[in-house]
Amino acid sequence: MRQELKKLEGCRDLFIGKLVKEGSKSSFKGASLATILLKDVRRVSDGKLMCGHLWLNKTKAFAALDLSVGLEIQFAARVKPYSKGYRGKKEDVKRKTKQDFKLSHPTQVTVVESQARKSKRDETELIIRKGK
Repeated sequence: MRQELKKLEGCRDLFIGKLVKEGSKSSFKGASLATILLKDVRRVSDGKLMCGHLWLNKTKAFAALDLSVGLEIQFAARVKPYSKGYRGKKEDVKRKTKQDFKLSHPTQVTVVESQARKSKRDETELIIRKGK
């Protein structure tokens, strides 16, 4: 269970995480839904690690950004509980569900520019300017 998220249940806060990959999940009806996987999700205010990884739906706010693996993404989200585990009707499957916590309704999504990436960009701009 995500103990640090549990402490913030119902609260909305700013978080930051590193994009690991994009994927999809099946939906109840219709086409599959796009998702993203973030790792080392931290709270922006104090830098405290909230969870090791987190899957989020790739909402319009995420889709509007030019995402690539390795980018740090900052977003505001609400901490909510959810039921984790098999909830189907198969008699032979005896798995209990557990309560865990997720981040939902992400807004204010931005790409955070890391210091290494920023210095590389500045270096590239300097080379281009010298070439003129």
